[in-house]
Amino acid sequence: MQLLNRPNNGAGNCSGDNFRVIFDDQASTAAQSTCTGGNPAYPDGALLIPAQALAPFNGQSLAGNWTLRAFDLASIDVGTVDEWCLIPATTLPPAIFADGFESP
Repeated sequence: MQLLNRPNNGAGNCSGDNFRVIFDDQASTAAQSTCTGGNPAYPDGALLIPAQALAPFNGQSLAGNWTLRAFDLASIDVGTVDEWCLIPATTLPPAIFADGFESP
């Protein structure tokens, strides 16, 4: 599964650096086509659609080991992943007081 793969900003490959984003299938902006040539390459904390859908992970157990593999295949400058995390979406149970009995 690829989150980002040689993003394009409409004028060629993205040359931007340093970004902190959240990948979400339900986002409204595609990561592949909105990268800038600046620093940071995306607005800090941007909610972006990944290159490939995250939906195959829906319903999967969070238990176990999760591995992120990052490849920077650029020949001139190289990059690193300094930090990453999983933020699982959960379905919350109905509100305890949804029946209206909480009112006096």
